[in-house]
Amino acid sequence: MLALVASTAVSTCSNLPATAKLLEIGIEHSEMLAPVDPELQPGQIFHKRNAKSSQPDRWAMIPSRTAGQWKLVRKFDVATVDLKTGRRVNEPADRQGNSITYGNAITYIGYQTDGDNRIWTSADIESKLPHSNGTYLVPQQWELQAPTDHSFKTLKRGVSLTVDPQSNEIQDAKQLETLATFEMTAPDTLLQKYSTKWFDTNGEAFKLTTGQTEMRKTGEFEPVNELNGIDVRWSFKQFLRSRKRSAPQE
Repeated sequence: MLALVASTAVSTCSNLPATAKLLEIGIEHSEMLAPVDPELQPGQIFHKRNAKSSQPDRWAMIPSRTAGQWKLVRKFDVATVDLKTGRRVNEPADRQGNSITYGNAITYIGYQTDGDNRIWTSADIESKLPHSNGTYLVPQQWELQAPTDHSFKTLKRGVSLTVDPQSNEIQDAKQLETLATFEMTAPDTLLQKYSTKWFDTNGEAFKLTTGQTEMRKTGEFEPVNELNGIDVRWSFKQFLRSRKRSAPQE
């Protein structure tokens, strides 16, 4: 998973939600991003291969305590700020008090182990999973930073596309930069604090969303070799070979 690392200076806007101040992670959001590649602009025909890199998928080690199957139980302190006006907008309509309660969505943290039984995850694998409503995420950068025995931080950048399911024409494109922390707050509870800054196709920022999600552990880690038709094990072995690490035994 990852699903997937900000400082307090995520924007100069004085109307930022309080959650942004919690994300003291050591780096700041970008002021601007490069323009979206021509082949990913609205009006172009989207080919799913664009969502895959010609390079090996990116993988990173995670703390073993955070690995396993997790259920998203609630999202709270969600806020969105229009960076053009500084106004807080788009409060979730179904909020009750300070939180939104979720159903039975299950996510994996950690997919494979290496020869030393260290656990690894990959956001590139997640980007290849089916998205609802004809949306795709084309990954461009992903880093996992500062892991401890109970937490880690992530930086993710990519292009979010809305694609017509019949013609495969790109209807909308926007860029995102997500900074997040994942921390065990109890043996079966994982808290994610995140900040997502949105950019248009020219690379200009227009929106900032911040919030927190709480997940409960529903199962211990087990290697995931195949997921929705994706050969996860092959991806990891390719990565290990590219890094000259010991591949998992057959």
